[in-house]
Amino acid sequence: MSTASVSASLDSLVKIPERFEKWQRLDDSEPFAQLHRNFWGKSMAEEEKAWHEQQSISDPSSNNQSPEEKSGENTLESKDDDITPGCYVLDIDNELIGIKRIWVRAEYIRIYDFLVEYYEEIHKRDFLAPAAVLTGQPGIGKSIWLLYALLRCLAEKRPVIWGSKSAPHMFVQEGVYDMGKWFPDVVYNNFIWTLLDSDESQNGGIPEEFVQHSTKIFVICTMSPVKKH
Repeated sequence: MSTASVSASLDSLVKIPERFEKWQRLDDSEPFAQLHRNFWGKSMAEEEKAWHEQQSISDPSSNNQSPEEKSGENTLESKDDDITPGCYVLDIDNELIGIKRIWVRAEYIRIYDFLVEYYEEIHKRDFLAPAAVLTGQPGIGKSIWLLYALLRCLAEKRPVIWGSKSAPHMFVQEGVYDMGKWFPDVVYNNFIWTLLDSDESQNGGIPEEFVQHSTKIFVICTMSPVKKH
């Protein structure tokens, strides 16, 4: 079954046993809910087109340049000479994240597209849980890629779980839900993309609660290479 045909509503994705408290939907004023409102179903292609048009108006000579190649422009990313369709400055401006904008690098797009293909292939086999680990040296942009992946999932109306120190949150059609501490015991009807940063784990790896037997989540975890002693 293609992910495009999977319903994005909470009831279609999970079944919460009666002995557990129902998940609480975040208030619209909360930062995660604001992300959902601003990006769910929003076309990144249209945003990219508008950004390039604005660049052409402000500086006709700046076409196909990354922000670092233009003087006076400040972004989070280092120079990226590989400019492909999908590369543009993505505005975020969310108080929880503390990042106003990111430069969408070609590598971010390739990694995400690869994971989509991998997921579509592997999740057809019910006995295999899809999982991926994205490694790289500290500061290379792994955490920024996680943020890009979250926003792209929202834009594509793809249900997604954002793991954090406090509690994981699930983004679905209706909004964002606090999954609480019993989320591993919930029945998941489909494999759900789950974005994790190993820096938030006590042991520097994938938190155990996300890799329990028969839990239908697609773990995507970023981590730095382990130093050999």
